[in-house]
Amino acid sequence: MSITRIRWSSVLIVLACTLEPAAAQEHPSWAERLRSEGLVAWDAVLADRLHVQGTTRATKRFVTRTSEFESDVKANVECALFTEKRGKDGPTEVYSYNPRYTFQLRSHADQGWVVVSVHLGDPSTDPVASKIRTSIEPFTKMSGYGFRIPHGLESLATYVRAPTTRVVSVTPVTWKGRDAVEVKLDITPAGKKDDIRGITSLHDPSKQWRALRTVVTGRRDYEGSATDFDLTTDYEYAPGPDNIVTSAPELQNWKGSDGKTNPVKIERTFELKRLQTLPDTSEFTLSAFGLPEPVGVEWPARRSGWLWLAWAGAGCFVVTLVFLILRRRAARRQAAAPLTPA
Repeated sequence: MSITRIRWSSVLIVLACTLEPAAAQEHPSWAERLRSEGLVAWDAVLADRLHVQGTTRATKRFVTRTSEFESDVKANVECALFTEKRGKDGPTEVYSYNPRYTFQLRSHADQGWVVVSVHLGDPSTDPVASKIRTSIEPFTKMSGYGFRIPHGLESLATYVRAPTTRVVSVTPVTWKGRDAVEVKLDITPAGKKDDIRGITSLHDPSKQWRALRTVVTGRRDYEGSATDFDLTTDYEYAPGPDNIVTSAPELQNWKGSDGKTNPVKIERTFELKRLQTLPDTSEFTLSAFGLPEPVGVEWPARRSGWLWLAWAGAGCFVVTLVFLILRRRAARRQAAAPLTPA
């Protein structure tokens, strides 16, 4: 082999080694895009989740029975309210909190509201108040790309960042004729009542990495009996840039130690809207339900919107009147001034 050929081979090898990292930087791997794009998108949507609120309706179909329930969630930065009605003839429950207190109400049919409990002060010192607030929080995450887990919702970003999670693979795939990315996570059990062992999810990277499907696997320990489960949820969205979820049908499979599998099918629809202004704190109080406030709790009086309009109208009238007076005086001065010959 000639020396010239050897030198050219060496040059090509050097160029290949030099250009390969540059190409990798121009086209990052999907795992890198998951962290640089996916997590950023999920965080942004989750931070804005309070502006998307509304109603959820669901029908659970078990092997031997069917149950229906409807829930409504609204919240602002300091308050939240969760309303739930189970069945057509079942009671309506309200769980809510504001900066001053936490409360629970119940109503049957057309009867009025009955106070179940009221908890004043810091919820960290009251286990019942803390439980109410903790149970409401997951339902505010549906519009923040929250995905179904046993007894609630959670952001996928929480699991991707967790030290107990290993990202197994991030792979581009085709799902229902569209480009998608499949993310597989392996999770070390935390020893809780409901242990999630793994998550496989499909996402649309062209639309803020929103979830198309999630499959959650794990094990539940209930009264000393372990049950394996998997939850498969599909997500549909309304057209437009808001990425508002319209439905999330779900199939649950619960497999006990006896080897039998008990399927549960859930048909879930949403009526969510994007709010320009968050609800006022007054909507999260007992007064909003026609009930007296707890002893010692007083809220600042709110000025009526009509009163503000009246003040604004009066201000505009005064400004207009002053302008007309000044313009009339200027006209009189100009008319009284002597004419200067040309």
